[in-house]
Amino acid sequence: MESSLRSVINADKEAQRRIDDASEQSIKLIASAKAEEENMISQAVENAEKELSQLTESARMAAEKRLSEISDARDRKMKEMREAFSVNREKWENEIFTAVRDTFGIE
Repeated sequence: MESSLRSVINADKEAQRRIDDASEQSIKLIASAKAEEENMISQAVENAEKELSQLTESARMAAEKRLSEISDARDRKMKEMREAFSVNREKWENEIFTAVRDTFGIE
């Protein structure tokens, strides 16, 4: 009887040890899963930040290119206007002078 009782007690101790081991493994698995989840979130955030940085840089470069094109076009137009003024200045002055003279009857 005593050996049966000892067997039951030993079986109970073994069962408790296995339960404790399983509980410990469960805690470790949960901790590992949480760490992996945090790592995945961190990696996703890092990837998103990199992509955002690349998009920002791409947009900045496109904007700089467009501003350069606009500036070049403006410079070309200004050059054309200066050339037109230089070529036509005397003619325009004479036309204005003639128009004023004719309007006021000045001879």
